[in-house]
Amino acid sequence: MSRFPKATPPAGVAPRGITPFGIVLCGCLIAHPARAVPHHRPHHAPPAAISPVPATRAHATTTAPTHRAPDTPQAETIEVRANRGSYTVPATDIWGKSGVALKDVPHSISVITQERMQDSNMLTMTDAMRQVNGVRVLPGSSANSNFYSRGYQLTTSLDGTPNAAGTLNNASFDLSMYERIEVLRGAAGLLQGAGGAGGVVNEVTKKPGRDFALSGAAGVGSFDHYRADIDLSTPLNRSGTLRFRTADLFEDNRYFYQYSHSRKWQAYGALEWDITPTTTFLVSHAAQQQDITAPYFGLPVTTDRTLWYGGRSANPSQPWGYSNYMTQQTAVSLSHKIGRDWTLTARGTFYDQSYNMLYNEPWTTIDAKSGLLTYEDQGISAQKGTNVSRSADIYATGAFRLFHHTHHLLVGFNYNSYDQYVAYPDITGSGVYDNVSINNTATVPAPAPGSISYARSSGGAEGSDDNAFQWGFYGQLRLEPVRGLSVVLGGRISRFYEHERDAAPSPRGAWTTQSDIHAQLTPYLGTVYQITPNLSWYASYASIFTPSVGDMRYRGGGLAPQLGNQVETGFKGAYFHGRLNVSTALFRMESVN
Repeated sequence: MSRFPKATPPAGVAPRGITPFGIVLCGCLIAHPARAVPHHRPHHAPPAAISPVPATRAHATTTAPTHRAPDTPQAETIEVRANRGSYTVPATDIWGKSGVALKDVPHSISVITQERMQDSNMLTMTDAMRQVNGVRVLPGSSANSNFYSRGYQLTTSLDGTPNAAGTLNNASFDLSMYERIEVLRGAAGLLQGAGGAGGVVNEVTKKPGRDFALSGAAGVGSFDHYRADIDLSTPLNRSGTLRFRTADLFEDNRYFYQYSHSRKWQAYGALEWDITPTTTFLVSHAAQQQDITAPYFGLPVTTDRTLWYGGRSANPSQPWGYSNYMTQQTAVSLSHKIGRDWTLTARGTFYDQSYNMLYNEPWTTIDAKSGLLTYEDQGISAQKGTNVSRSADIYATGAFRLFHHTHHLLVGFNYNSYDQYVAYPDITGSGVYDNVSINNTATVPAPAPGSISYARSSGGAEGSDDNAFQWGFYGQLRLEPVRGLSVVLGGRISRFYEHERDAAPSPRGAWTTQSDIHAQLTPYLGTVYQITPNLSWYASYASIFTPSVGDMRYRGGGLAPQLGNQVETGFKGAYFHGRLNVSTALFRMESVN
């Protein structure tokens, strides 16, 4: 949909056009007061966004001269400007937290910018990850997917702060609240801690700008797909030290497979305040409700062990099935500049999701010839629960001069935890439904009233509570011993603990320790050599630390953590003033437990 221009925001209206999503009408309005526009601080770029039409845009800009004689009439200046976005970024925060050029990072990194999201009509995190090189997307349901790189599941971070919620296989937020998506492939334990063997997805949220800007879009697409969103950024005082931004949407759609229907709304707001010229406070909150009818989890195989090709509209779920998700996330940060070269930052996030689902899964495979299969009441899948995650990160970044060269240092401490609660009901139905066509599963009846109970008195109802936390101290030193050569030394000391217990509707039980790891060292070593101003060679070594969580047990106890290492080397290039980035990588990973 439509967002804000990359360059100095012009006032005007974005064009109308047709995108792969359907017919889209969008508008963009940006106003500048008749005053000198203050310079944006380096970490507060003008609000970036674009039109959804994948073509060159032209905007008409009306500007008021900053200095004019009070009684001298002036003709209004009209400037027509082509607004060119970018598929690249000058620097990334996913590695080092201080903005490092992609070619100076000894790791494989991809960035999905706002321009790329719009031109490719990306609406969900699944859409974005399908466009990332080296990432495998495994759909979980109509609401979520799982992401893997180099054989391991990706972890997530929010604005650079590790966020355990991203590994809980739950419904993710819509892309409308994000400015860009950064993906680091390979071992990322230095900043993420436990479980970062596959890499990390850093979700960079939208921040308020100093100038008023408003954009919105509405679209109509195939399979009754309707969507509308609005994006507003505005200063709340004359000096622009207090700013607000909101990005909201509503979406209603069906799918190419039958019965399924999704309705989603999302609201995001961010308030930023320059307490002093060197201190900035930011608080944001996002809320999303998604209700899905007949959730789709894929098709079972046929009796001859092949996939079913009898019609792509087949859906094993029934029209009475549902999965509902309510997700909220709050983030707070405080950043303080110390002198010219150092910054101290503290961040915290709280994530809370509740869900409830009910559907009937096939009891047998699909008959390869007739397309028939069997359902049973005991095959009904029902559950409800919550996913809660808390994260905190405090760190200092800065530069110092030594032996006539500039070096960079990052030191910090972070903490994150998650709590998963899930309850399963007692199912008393005993119906068996034979000869159900995979193309007409609506004939499977809904559960009889009273046949599903979450009450503790029901013998088959049960629940569990799984809780884990980790914290660690980390550091990263980027040295430049000679011009054109950088050496990176880093490490992290981690503490990880997980335990679980029976919970309502089961009788509450005692906590059972699943994993307890102290002072786990995760070292890191890397180097980057600039062959030319545009081309660099890099090599790195990273340690892997992945605790065995959940029900993975061996001889009555938890499995040992998965330990290993990754060695990577490659070339990176940046051309045409950074508008073209190229890279190639060769890596080797080993892990044991």
